[in-house]
Amino acid sequence: MNEADLDEIYAQWPTEKLVKAITLEADQYTAAAMPAMRRALDARGLSESALNALAAEIRADHDTELQRMSRIRGWLLVFILYVAGNSLFLLGIGYELAVTAPVRILRLEAVPAVVFGLYGLFCASILIAKRPEAPQRVRRLLVLEFFFGLVGAVLVFAMAVLQYFAAGSVSPDALTLTGAAILGLGVFVLWIIYLGESKRVAAVYGSGGRSVQLGAGESSD
Repeated sequence: MNEADLDEIYAQWPTEKLVKAITLEADQYTAAAMPAMRRALDARGLSESALNALAAEIRADHDTELQRMSRIRGWLLVFILYVAGNSLFLLGIGYELAVTAPVRILRLEAVPAVVFGLYGLFCASILIAKRPEAPQRVRRLLVLEFFFGLVGAVLVFAMAVLQYFAAGSVSPDALTLTGAAILGLGVFVLWIIYLGESKRVAAVYGSGGRSVQLGAGESSD
């Protein structure tokens, strides 16, 4: 895109949007975009004091919004409760597999279930403490749990297939467990995406999330 095209585009932008782009979002634009934005502002004949006052107001609004978003609430609160609840659930599953599983290979799954459960409780605690590394740690946990759940789903499905060939039918419990495992995998994927895209996660944990760019009318969670 040449200089004339950039000038035409930025000439149509509102003054506030131009000032915000220059003062807060410069890293999102190319080197050629910044001079074009400044030319668009210069063409409007605003005094330097007026531009400085507008820039100060935009920064103040941005800082206020960042402060508001740095609280644990909304979907972030739901996510933390999910991590803690899922961890307790895994501990319970680990105990049940260790004590009652009829097949040895299923009893072996008790070990990763307990490990993930304990580590998940640790991750929930550092999320609550707003530790910057928390999102990365939880993301790794979710990825590992995804593959752990995938293995579990395959094992349950394999048991159902063996049951079908042995008895000519599949128990409703096996179908329910397979469906629940697949649903759980989808939930893991959604939360992993949430951690990477949430503005609130970025605001609360800083470098642990993505960079924060706030805009009017955008979702804060």
